Amino acid sequence: MVITLVGFLQEKSINYTRTVAEDFHHYFVDCDTTVWIKIGISLLVSVLSSVLCIALLYNFRWRIMFFFFRNFRRFAEKGLELDFDYDLYVSYSDDCVSFVKELQEKVEDEWGFKICFEDRDFVVGESIANERATSINRCRHIIFLVTPSIVKNEWTRFEIERAKYEKFSKNLQRIVVITRDIPIDTIPTEFSTIWKDVLLIQWPVEKDAIQMAWQKLRLWFF
Repeated sequence: MVITLVGFLQEKSINYTRTVAEDFHHYFVDCDTTVWIKIGISLLVSVLSSVLCIALLYNFRWRIMFFFFRNFRRFAEKGLELDFDYDLYVSYSDDCVSFVKELQEKVEDEWGFKICFEDRDFVVGESIANERATSINRCRHIIFLVTPSIVKNEWTRFEIERAKYEKFSKNLQRIVVITRDIPIDTIPTEFSTIWKDVLLIQWPVEKDAIQMAWQKLRLWFF
């Protein structure tokens, strides 16, 4: 009797399993695997898209910040009726021409600022004094590249006086002095009257320190 009952149960189990296998879709009609596959793919795409967006924002954070800052600044300047053709005026002597080219590549090509300097932007045939004064007036900021030859450069003293006037007139926003191969105590005394308004960088020699100097200069222009 016991053997007969066990056999009966085994037969029923086999029959039930076979029935389920033969009519699988009828029993599992509500379990649609394609739905879960779609949900999984959607989640994966969302995660990858978020990671990609975060990476792009991080890599281009400076460009994005500069874009919003530049538009905000133009809006503010329009309200103050200020109009600038250049971002930077660069004052330099003959022994600093190579550094001016390096500055141009960094500031214009990488940062997107517009520089005004004598060798490229002055109108030929016009008065040098008038060109310097007008150019400084058309720039937001000015950089003085102070090198040993600047001590003998009379035009540098003229540009310092013009920068004083523009700063006191509230037109000039930043006065940056970059010293190269010259002690601080030999800087022209004309700077003393605006020294409190000057941002000073003693240009380093080490590669890592140079990178930090470029970053400091960039932040000042923001």
